[in-house]
Amino acid sequence: MASPPAQQLPFNRLGEYDVLAPISEGGMASVWLAREREGAQRLVALKVIRPEHARNKEFVAMFVDEARIASRLSHPNIIALHDLGHDGKRHFLVMEVLRGRTLLATWERAHELGRRLGHELVAWIGARVADALHYAHEMRDDKGAPQEIVHRDVSPSNVFLTSEGVPKLIDFGLAKARDRMASTAFGVVKGKLAYLAPEQALGKPADRRADVFALGVVLWELSLDRRLFREDSDVATVRRVREGNVPDPTTLQESYPPALAAALVRALERDPERRFQTAAELRDALDAYVRESGVQVGEEAAKALLGTLFGDAPPAAWEDMLDEAAVGPERIRVWDDERQKLTWMHAAIETLAPVTRVNGTGKPKKTQGAALASETGKTRLERLDAALAERLAAAGEGADPVALARLHLERAIVEELVGDPAKAAEHARRSIAAASTAEAHAMLRRLEHAREAAATLLEHLDAELADAPPGPARADLLAERARLLAASGAKPRSQREAWQSVLDAQPAHPAGLRGVESSLVADPKAATDLATHLGTMAEAWAGEPALAAWLHVERARLLDRVSKEPDTAKASLLRALELDRSIGPVRAACVAHAAVYRDAAWTVALLAEEASLEN
Repeated sequence: MASPPAQQLPFNRLGEYDVLAPISEGGMASVWLAREREGAQRLVALKVIRPEHARNKEFVAMFVDEARIASRLSHPNIIALHDLGHDGKRHFLVMEVLRGRTLLATWERAHELGRRLGHELVAWIGARVADALHYAHEMRDDKGAPQEIVHRDVSPSNVFLTSEGVPKLIDFGLAKARDRMASTAFGVVKGKLAYLAPEQALGKPADRRADVFALGVVLWELSLDRRLFREDSDVATVRRVREGNVPDPTTLQESYPPALAAALVRALERDPERRFQTAAELRDALDAYVRESGVQVGEEAAKALLGTLFGDAPPAAWEDMLDEAAVGPERIRVWDDERQKLTWMHAAIETLAPVTRVNGTGKPKKTQGAALASETGKTRLERLDAALAERLAAAGEGADPVALARLHLERAIVEELVGDPAKAAEHARRSIAAASTAEAHAMLRRLEHAREAAATLLEHLDAELADAPPGPARADLLAERARLLAASGAKPRSQREAWQSVLDAQPAHPAGLRGVESSLVADPKAATDLATHLGTMAEAWAGEPALAAWLHVERARLLDRVSKEPDTAKASLLRALELDRSIGPVRAACVAHAAVYRDAAWTVALLAEEASLEN
């Protein structure tokens, strides 16, 4: 997946995680770097289901079911899935952060440089992936019943090589949901067609042997530096997969190792009964070849390969942020006078580093701060907290209100880092009392959020809004205000007006659009307004055609069901079809509408176009 361009984050928080930066964007989901708000505050990757798929209830149900199973997988060659989350609007996976490259990116880079991946290294990587697959295939529930886990999407883009040279199988959790959404809903199989097993291409159920076949395709292609089944069109690709004609690698490359060729030919048998019956059998065959070759390969060799291929490539923006975010207790946030913002500061270096100088008598002389550094039994943050306390005591009541407010705000930040939110809140209040600032109100609102004091939070938020200039940041604050009103049990009309104020500030604000939609859905008398709003949402999301098209479909269904406006509903469906002409749920909705209203001409046109797309 390619990294998206730099942009304003569409959300700053998901559940209990602060979103820091985009990592990648794919057809099914986007991946974001994030950090836990509480506890160990570890850095994680959040895989967020794309909006158009999040509205497909069947897909979401299958995704949740499969993700719960995948979260139980614990294997060194499977990406760790920590949790499954939902923030009321978005479903997401909480995963370990991986740095490195996909096997696809590695292969493509090697090809660009005119290099071939070594047979032994390819076999070693394949054996580790096969071991991971076998572990997943053998998973049982608490009662000992087989879970029947099948990855269904083993491909070069779903095998990751970490920067330490560890192969990781990724994308468990989306695989079955993707397969279910594609095959049962539309009657066709979508996905990475060139890595399907013949039985999948024929519409038959997939079991573990389909994963064995897919891994065989990956290893055949990497070891020969050529494609096996992929053609210029999907139809031609599926035809080749169904035929299942696999050339013996030794007939294409004279120096190809016979033992490796034999293992791959068996993994790629068209008849599942003639294949390796388990991924463990393929693993053992690959490991045996590597042992007999006498070539030493492993994580160090894979790490060296990545260094050779990508050593000159600059790190991605999110990787820089990952390094910056992975801070220890010696870094804190303080107020920067020059830039007028909160920023990171190295407490150990700038405030507490023990420094000695030689005085005129030739004896060491402690500088200011050395006494603090020499204290034992205290962490750096605790020593800094003590230093700030001394500064506050020295300031006294006659101090400049702005300076006093800043001192209390810095003390609040440190108290929170030390782990005393009550004291942090107290100093935030004193900061506001000295000189009210949006930063202090924002901090106090966040600290009190855990206590669910909605009325107090609204008071702080209104103070922030009073200083907020027009623009996206103000719209975000208004959205937070609308959420707090809902949490405080405000009347539906007030909630709807609050969400509408978000759209007044930023017409295409995602949370505002969804908030107005939710308030209209809850009002049985607002069907007409809801239909209009769905049209507004569709136009706002025009940059994502699949989602916009589905919103037009939802609008059409509402018009059909409630307003009894078939012509207006058809117009909405035609707009949806302009945005998404593929064989899928949009076209299915159009066919259903045409059938219900006996629109013979449109039915014929739709079916004729569908036939042409299939060919």
